Amino acid sequence: MESLTSTPQPTLSHELRALINQRNILTATSKAKVLNELDKQIEENKTKRQMYLRNRVVEEIFTSESSYLHQLEIIMKYFKEPLDSSDLLSPVAKKILFGNVESIYRVNGELVNELKTEGNNIAAAFMHLAPFFKLYSMYIYEYKNILSLLEEVSKSNPKLSMWIKNQESRPEVANSLSALLIVPVQRLPRYRLLLSRLLSLTPASHPHHSTLVEAVKEVEKATAHVDNLVVEQEVQERLLTLQQCLVGSKPSIVAPNKKLLKEGVLMTIGSHSKSQKGQRNYVILLSDSLLFCKFTSRERARFGPPVKPGSLRCCCILPIGKCSVQTVLSQGMFTLSCCNKSFTIYSDVKEEVICWVEDIEGAISQYQDNEKTLRTKRSGSRHSLLLNRKRKCLKENESTKEIPSPAKRVKVCDPNVQESEDKVSEILQETQHLHRREKTNFLRPIKALFQTFGESVRRYLYPGPASS
Repeated sequence: MESLTSTPQPTLSHELRALINQRNILTATSKAKVLNELDKQIEENKTKRQMYLRNRVVEEIFTSESSYLHQLEIIMKYFKEPLDSSDLLSPVAKKILFGNVESIYRVNGELVNELKTEGNNIAAAFMHLAPFFKLYSMYIYEYKNILSLLEEVSKSNPKLSMWIKNQESRPEVANSLSALLIVPVQRLPRYRLLLSRLLSLTPASHPHHSTLVEAVKEVEKATAHVDNLVVEQEVQERLLTLQQCLVGSKPSIVAPNKKLLKEGVLMTIGSHSKSQKGQRNYVILLSDSLLFCKFTSRERARFGPPVKPGSLRCCCILPIGKCSVQTVLSQGMFTLSCCNKSFTIYSDVKEEVICWVEDIEGAISQYQDNEKTLRTKRSGSRHSLLLNRKRKCLKENESTKEIPSPAKRVKVCDPNVQESEDKVSEILQETQHLHRREKTNFLRPIKALFQTFGESVRRYLYPGPASS
């Protein structure tokens, strides 16, 4: 197949245009006409060349997808299905060896059908199936275990190893099992490459251009998801290994909210250390803390990441939220402060110190941002709780109506009937009339008593006959 990225050779139109420009063999008017026609011809040739290359990419997508599906069929028909019906491998080993290749086979079978249905509009087919490409993450993550199992089988299970070789030598297979099992790992990057190349050869005026742009984004999104998931799983596995490396598996560093950001050997000098000589420490940077560890006797002579259980002893844990970094990059060192502790940290490689400073500062910044977000969420949840309580109270009291009164505000509760304005006025007038009558009945005997008392006092002071 002709290379799609080869540099186009100069055409006859290009050479003729250059010759006319170099030699004055035509009049100005004739020269302008000839050059104009040559420019049109060059542009047409360029467009034809671009369309030719685009059709070649479309053809390659069709042929490569059919070939890929055929390879998956070989894995299913000549290896997976026979082994599922035999006792050459344990059920756990069978699951590891083939992973979810059956699910991948179904997804790509549907993709081939979509490509045949859509024709040249292959972007629409990828738009429909791209979200399902996330299934590849499970297979890609287990691929290293697949290789380990194949290597182990070739050494410890001669019967199975011979059976695999016989299957590989069949004319229908004509390929090794290891070469077939790596094909799904290479497929997603191949999709991204082909679609990006197709997009570069598709003019903006093409009817499929906008759909192709979206298809490229969807495939890149699925590929990024798979890559990130694989990296996260590998980091979690490494964190489990480090947990086992710590003596007594203490402190506990495996938790859902903890992430391993960086690890490595650094030289440290404590602020309270009597010796000014740097000590070799294995430093582990987590998303919420920083661990300084010493190598045990079994690991002191070994260089590289520790892997043996009990090879590290934790000496100091610093909460990352209370740490601060001051760089002295000109001397290849930096100062780490936390609470009342201070450490001078350095390395023989200046670039490594720069990376450590950037990663620690990034971890501090990320931790502080997470704390702010957490406080905001807590405040928001508290506000939502109070708001819900207020709404509940309003809902319970929605049938209570307050009526103004001269003396006080009286609450009239009637959950079923709404009082009309006339009824409310009538009740209010009746209440006021009762208040006045009760007041008159209460004051009448008091008034009579005062009149009698006044008459007695007058008679006592003036014993004569009463004036008329």
